[in-house]
Parts: sequence; C-alpha cells; structure tokens
Amino acid sequence: LNVFTTFHRPDGHFLEMHLNSGAGQSPWRAPGNAMSQPQQVSIDPARVETFRFSIDQVIPPIDPVPAGGSLQQGNPPDQGELVRFVKIRSESLSAFWGRDMYIGANILLPSDYWTTPDRRYPVLYLTGHFPGRGAPFGYSEDQESGRGRNEGFSEFWRSPQSPKVILVTVRDANPFYDTGHSVNSVNVGPYGDAFVGELIPFLQNEFRIVPEPWARILAGGSTGGWEALAIQIFNPDEFGGSWGWCPDPVDFHYYQIVDIYGDENAYTRGDEWVRAERPNARRPDGNVVSTIRQENSYEQAVGPNGRSGGQWAIWEALFSPVGADGYAAPIWDRVTGEIDHKVADYWRENWDLTNHLVENWATVGQSLAGKIHVAVGDMDSYYLNNAVELMEEALGGLADPSPAATFEYGRKKPHCWIGSSPWRQGEDLSNAEFVQIVDAYPRRGGRRW
Repeated sequence: LNVFTTFHRPDGHFLEMHLNSGAGQSPWRAPGNAMSQPQQVSIDPARVETFRFSIDQVIPPIDPVPAGGSLQQGNPPDQGELVRFVKIRSESLSAFWGRDMYIGANILLPSDYWTTPDRRYPVLYLTGHFPGRGAPFGYSEDQESGRGRNEGFSEFWRSPQSPKVILVTVRDANPFYDTGHSVNSVNVGPYGDAFVGELIPFLQNEFRIVPEPWARILAGGSTGGWEALAIQIFNPDEFGGSWGWCPDPVDFHYYQIVDIYGDENAYTRGDEWVRAERPNARRPDGNVVSTIRQENSYEQAVGPNGRSGGQWAIWEALFSPVGADGYAAPIWDRVTGEIDHKVADYWRENWDLTNHLVENWATVGQSLAGKIHVAVGDMDSYYLNNAVELMEEALGGLADPSPAATFEYGRKKPHCWIGSSPWRQGEDLSNAEFVQIVDAYPRRGGRRW
C-alpha cells in the first residue's frame, strides 16, 4: 500500500503523493508503506479460489532516524575515513511543496584529504538515480575491487596515483521520482535552485572545495546523463564541463522512438490499415522486450496521475506544464496514446535540449564551447542514440564559436555504455579511467586541480 501525503502547494493546488522516505521513490521498498506477510499458494486452474492477504505490516526505516530528524533522503551513517553523508533542509523546495523538504549528498573524499589540511579540491558531481547509502562509484574501504565499470576502483582510489578530487552524488528523491534532476520544474519543484544555490554552497562550506566553476564537473548515465547535460546547458557559467552517457531524450523528435512534434500517436504508427505497436525496449540484437503502451499501462496501474515513480511519469512531471487538476499535463492520452501537441510545444520551448542550444547559441555559445561530451551505444536499449545523433547533427551546424562537443558511439552496445577506454584498446571505459580523464580535463585550459 503506497501511503500518500497531502501537499498544499502555494499555487493553490492540493496534491496527494508519496513523500520520499529514504528509498528513492520505490513504492515497494519505501519505509512507512504497508504490506502483507508473503504467502506461498498453489493455484489450480480448474478451481475458483479466493486468497486473502492482510495488509498489517509496515516497512521499517532503512537507517535509524535521529531525534528531530526526517525519513526523507535517508540517514546513512558515515563510512570509514573517506565517505561522508550530509542532508540539509532546502528553503526553495520547502516553499514550493508547502512543507519541510530535504536534499542530501554522498561524498567520497580523496585519499590525502586528512593529511593535506591546506589543500582544496575540485568536485566531480555524479548525477543520476537515488544513491541511497552507497558511496560514489561503489567505493568501499573493505572492498578490493568492484564489478563492471567499478572493477578495481576502490583499490585505485586509495592509491597515491589516484586523482585528488572529491566525488559527490546527490540524494534528491521527490514526490514524483527518485531524483529531481537538479533543474527547476513547475511540477517537480526548484531542484535546480536547491542544487546550485543551496547544496553546492553548503558543501563548499563543509569541505575544502575549490569554489570556482571550472572546478565543478558533471557526469552521469541514463537519467543522470540527461541531468549532467541539462545542468550544464541551463547553467552555462556555473560548471566546467559535462559528460552525458546514454542520456534520456535530448531531442524530442526522438522521445525514445516517438516524435512528439510530428506523430499523432505514441503507442502505434502506420496508416489506418496497418498499425504497429511502438517498441519501448530492445536487446542489442534488435529483439523487442516491451512496448511503450505496455510500460505506460503498467505505470498507470501503479500510480495514476503520474504517481507511479516510473520513467514516463517523471518525464511528464519534469517537462509538462501544470494541468488543471494540479498534476502534470499529460503529453498523451494514457489509454489511447494520442499526443497533445499543445503540451509538446511547451516541451519544445522549455525542455528540448537540442532546440535550446540551437535557439540560444548566440547567447550561451561562448560559455558552453568545449563543455559538452556525450557517449551512447548505437543499439541503446531504449533507442536513446537517435536523439543523440540529432543533437550532434544540430551542433555541427553551429558556429561563432564552434561547440567543440564530442560524441562517441559504441558499436552494438546497449543502454548505459559510457565510452571506450583510451588505454585498453577494444575495452569499455572504467570509472577509474574516467576519473583520470576528468583529472586531465582542466589542464587543457592551463589550470591545476
């Protein structure tokens, strides 16, 4: 049972939504939600039977809540010498939602932080989904090596050869999703103001951080990939560069595989004689895993009015104007898939990253040149490579100055591909290698970490 809280927003709307309680925005794991005891049953297809479940259990907090504290964003304890967790009350978010709202951060300090007290450090902000009680890049003081891209990272981070930079992930789950995307949205709230104007200054006061834009780098994958690019694009002078890996749609001519400007229906395409269901996800060999209709129907069953905590729901909440009922205006009819082109026009003017760059390059070009870096698999599981290709094409037509953006495509690579290793031919980039790339990045401009 997903427990809702009533939010009295200053715009006059009353919304019933789930208040984050420390588990991102998953109704299945959220502390305070109710559930039944699991039962094992046998179903006989030849009989009609009734099975009764009693919802009499409450999911407990993940971590103890300190006296006077809040479940919001969790309360993870510090880990060893290098991992710290912080949480602050956000003035801007509290004003928007009409109640106390919090954001937090998970911080991984460099190995020499406590032995060089006069040194200040740049920050790599790793954007994306709710990190919970995990350290950035899976770091663990008890772990010699992780898996996948994290393999060997913990050991590397503790070595003298590791770049001396602070890594930060953000805990900013909200009533719609497990991240606020660190941008200002009329539905989700001013998470951009909270991140740039509140959390970053707080961190700069609490830790020895270089308080300069060139010393703030952004990187993330999938949701975090879009987030890293959007934060940089909408705050061109506040950050020194962004890496968006397999980003969520950066051009709404390919909103996954839907053209919200030119198509009439999101669920099907074709003519009146032959209609084909649009795919939602695929394997690298092209086989379809699910359709857009299926995933939207699932989300509608979990939480109507965009309250599922799902992917399509947060995109709608993030990009849409406020609807008449106070919830986000749907981009399409959730049952039929018919696209609302008035809402699509709002998306174009406010949230289409490619359109924003093209329309505003004369103003933002000097600040953004050389700061945009994108990598995606050419068989991205959610067709996100299509929008990336449109962004690359559009930026290729801009000048004065040249965008100097970089785009990399992985042959037959699925979702969450982040690039190729510059040192291990034919291998994928590891997180330890990426930190070394970031370490060298400002030196191109004659700066030192």
